[in-house]
Amino acid sequence: MSEENEQTTELTHEPADPAPPREGSAFWSATGRFFGTVGVALGQAAVKTGQSAVAAYQAVDPDARKHLAQLPVMGLSMLGPRDASVEPLPDDGHRPIVLVHGLAGHPGNFLALRQYLALKGRKRVYALDFGSAENMDLMAAMLRDFVATVVDRNALGDDEQVDIVAHSMGGLVTRLAIEDAATARRIACVITLASPHSGTYTARLGATTPTTELRPGSAVVERLARQLPWSDHPELPRLVALWSASDLIVLPGEGGQVPGAENIELPGYTHYSYFLNPEAWRLVHRVLLGGAAAPAQ
Repeated sequence: MSEENEQTTELTHEPADPAPPREGSAFWSATGRFFGTVGVALGQAAVKTGQSAVAAYQAVDPDARKHLAQLPVMGLSMLGPRDASVEPLPDDGHRPIVLVHGLAGHPGNFLALRQYLALKGRKRVYALDFGSAENMDLMAAMLRDFVATVVDRNALGDDEQVDIVAHSMGGLVTRLAIEDAATARRIACVITLASPHSGTYTARLGATTPTTELRPGSAVVERLARQLPWSDHPELPRLVALWSASDLIVLPGEGGQVPGAENIELPGYTHYSYFLNPEAWRLVHRVLLGGAAAPAQ
């Protein structure tokens, strides 16, 4: 065999070079590593974000968390009609009840309480709507007219009366309304729910006329102080004030009390719990029946 043939034979038997990688393999390998890295980073970020969110949530005052949790429900209660018409209702054997909402409130806030009272046989219930009234004196005049209309439409006798359940600012409006002796004589009992009787420092956050009137030391608050102590004024109706130290709208919470009146603390209650907690409904019903001002057991 010639030398040339031997070289050819040797070349023929040399091992073949490894096949070059396919063009797409490197790309997908690099892409996989990239997305893997991104996924790990996103996972770590999510964990850190979650930990930060939990820490931020836990850093918020528990009473503030309760207030925030109840706001959506209160918002839904304000979607109903603002019907404040007064029509005669069948005598249910009890005094008619007038519900008075607070600042930026709505008659619908009392929906659950109204349903509870109806189940207990209290069906002559009316709710006032202040609409866009610009100050508390105007609201008090509206309440006086409303009470007179309820008396007239239900043909109440000269010695028959109504009861009032008022939330927040509505309690102060009610007290302004009963500066009128004729109105005071027509009201047997006033129950205030989270009313800032001594004013509230949160009113410093607003600059409207009603918010300035709700500030401690305002002309309205000072004027209402002439009714105190309540027990020294037998011409005024019975007053039961429900309040809570957990209320972050009435600051300090103790300002929900009225010297000389019947004051009941409901621990843990927010500014809105009175609308949502059956314990409060039972207590309101008990007081309206003339019972002792004590939390329902």
